Amino acid sequence: MPLILLLVSQTWRRVAEQEPKLWSNIILAGYHPGFFELAAVRVHYSKRAPLTIKVARERNTLLHIVEFLFLEHLDRVENFEWTGLRSATEILGIRSLISRMPNLRRLSLNYFEEKLLELLKGMRFLHSLVAYFREDLDNLWQVTSGLPALRSMNLSLGPLLEDHIPLDTALMQTLSLETMIIRGYTKCRDGTAVDHWAKSLLHIPRLRHLELNVREWPGNSSLVRRVRLGTVHHVQSLVLSSALPISSMEEIIASARATLTKVVLKTPMYHPSLFQSLTTCESFKVLEWTEVHKINDEISLSPVRHLITLPYVERLHLTAFSSRELCFLLSIRAPRLVQLRIGSHPEGSFHIETEQLRKFLEGAPRIRELYLLGIFWPCTLDGLPPFRLLHIERLCMTTHTLTSLGGIILSTNQRVNLVVHLMMRHDLVPLKMHKMPTESLACLDTLVIEVRELKDGRRMIGIEGLQEIIPFLDNLRVLRLPSVHGEVSELDNLCQSMLGGAICPKLQEIYSMQYPDWSLFLELIMSRNIPRSIYPDANGPVALKLVAFPRTLHPTIHCAIQDALKGYWVPPLEPWVLPDDMQERRCDGCLSARVYNCDLSEDYKCHGHLPSNRYCEKHRGEATVSITKDAPILH
Repeated sequence: MPLILLLVSQTWRRVAEQEPKLWSNIILAGYHPGFFELAAVRVHYSKRAPLTIKVARERNTLLHIVEFLFLEHLDRVENFEWTGLRSATEILGIRSLISRMPNLRRLSLNYFEEKLLELLKGMRFLHSLVAYFREDLDNLWQVTSGLPALRSMNLSLGPLLEDHIPLDTALMQTLSLETMIIRGYTKCRDGTAVDHWAKSLLHIPRLRHLELNVREWPGNSSLVRRVRLGTVHHVQSLVLSSALPISSMEEIIASARATLTKVVLKTPMYHPSLFQSLTTCESFKVLEWTEVHKINDEISLSPVRHLITLPYVERLHLTAFSSRELCFLLSIRAPRLVQLRIGSHPEGSFHIETEQLRKFLEGAPRIRELYLLGIFWPCTLDGLPPFRLLHIERLCMTTHTLTSLGGIILSTNQRVNLVVHLMMRHDLVPLKMHKMPTESLACLDTLVIEVRELKDGRRMIGIEGLQEIIPFLDNLRVLRLPSVHGEVSELDNLCQSMLGGAICPKLQEIYSMQYPDWSLFLELIMSRNIPRSIYPDANGPVALKLVAFPRTLHPTIHCAIQDALKGYWVPPLEPWVLPDDMQERRCDGCLSARVYNCDLSEDYKCHGHLPSNRYCEKHRGEATVSITKDAPILH
């Protein structure tokens, strides 16, 4: 192990010197000396590469430290994002920083910046803008028309905005925007703002994506005068919220039907005229219908629901909040459907009848991807009635629906990616994969097991049944396992069973965020002919990718492996984000000193998190690490 870490460190430093871009992404979250020390390291090794700075101010990120780190490098900043809390003093400091970034390309601010228009005037390279806005929109268009590189704009409107309409259509034709997103509230006097905005925004020559998710401020009139929209030939995707009148949605869809390929409807009710307008779009491929929760009995039981046909749709994403709405959605006919995604309540609180799902899938013979999240079959049913999915390539479902896989008949030459979400509600539902037919197991190319964390923080902490199916996975190529709070016995047993290559002979990759027995895992790697050299330019066959790490791996070493092993997959663990089983037992002193085995009293814990002023006996009273301008040294 020390030899491996030495080789990784040497390779890491050599790669870092030749690839400054590996260090250019800098994220500052909260305030801790270790965070800013790492940021100083990244600034130093990034040399002259363009910088991306993201500040997530959760508690007390100090602005003067941010200024200290980047004051001499503001001309290199291309992406700047500030999220979280802020004060009046910080707003002035942020404004000063932004004004000294001449090459800024992406700007994201999650607060209302009064001087935004003044800041934008000098940003001739700005490509993307995300901001809050409470002023006259025409003033914004006047400024953005002078920004030739601006392609994307995401505006959150404040409730103080009183728009005089219509917008300047001639000015819209001078903009170079490709993506326009408007969200929030408006205090329009007569409720006509959104209609006129749509008419004006659709005249932007390069516009490809338009999202209108604007609600009237409570108390305003809901009377809307209709505005006739002209035909446009450049809009490809639309996101329309329930705040828009249905007639406005129909007008917008009709105006862009020549090139429209994707529509996202955030409306709770079914409107036949709206779906009728969608059927006229010959290029229409993707429909996402979310927030459906107002389907009454008269509509859901009416024969008209069987007449919903989307002849050109290839991808369908439906979200419901009860069994009745879900049954209504499954009555949609889509003969060219390739992907079906049904998302519902996060914890899957209702059942679905298997017969209705079977009829839907039989009406979509080309389907290749099936995602069933948050729903499950009643326990009284035996499972899904037998039927064939000749083109299925990817299945994604929860443990509640997994036992019904027996009804899906797969051919011997099919290769399927199976994603299983472990769920736990009032009852424990183990991973009963051993009940699947062996013919289906032999068709699995990729098996992914995800832990679905609930709102109260509970997680499934076992993967029972995995050992029973491993001998039947003859064609398995990729295996991804979850992190279950340091419980590694299942992974250790799995590595032990795969030694020698008799089980899972075609396995190439294991993804795991767990920490198995390191010596056992190394033995498994050597038994599968892994190249002895772990340099990124190593030649030779790679039968198993290196993805697991020791239980007490140093975050800096983890970052080294992530940057050095380009030919291998490494878990995306940020250097300052540690696994839960490590993070809960270290004090602030141990974090700064990078010690992982301190014993902290249970009295210092607060719902699994440590107060910022608690130290263990070993580090109580010690000074924190200071930041200097000199080149930082990695230990």
